[in-house]
Amino acid sequence: MARFYLFILLAVTVVASCEAGWFSRDTGGSVKNAANNLKDDAKWWKANAESQAKVKTEEAKSKAQEAKYNAMSTTEKAKAKANEISAKARKKTSNAFDSAKQAIS
Repeated sequence: MARFYLFILLAVTVVASCEAGWFSRDTGGSVKNAANNLKDDAKWWKANAESQAKVKTEEAKSKAQEAKYNAMSTTEKAKAKANEISAKARKKTSNAFDSAKQAIS
């Protein structure tokens, strides 16, 4: 059954190609038109690829910047936590010295 569908697809392709003038003996205009169409298609694909590359580059830059921001944010959080722990340690040390002074007196 699949062979039958492939045969039908091939037949339709050949008929459409003949109608489009791809297999005609006229080597003048239709070949030039086909070549020009291919050039236009190539220009379009090139422009499309460049546009996609720009979009992907911008997305990558955005993600890199976001990751940098997140890393900086995490670093800032770590610094704040370290400062908090340091302050608690200083307070406990101060309290210990005060207790020692009271015990001595």
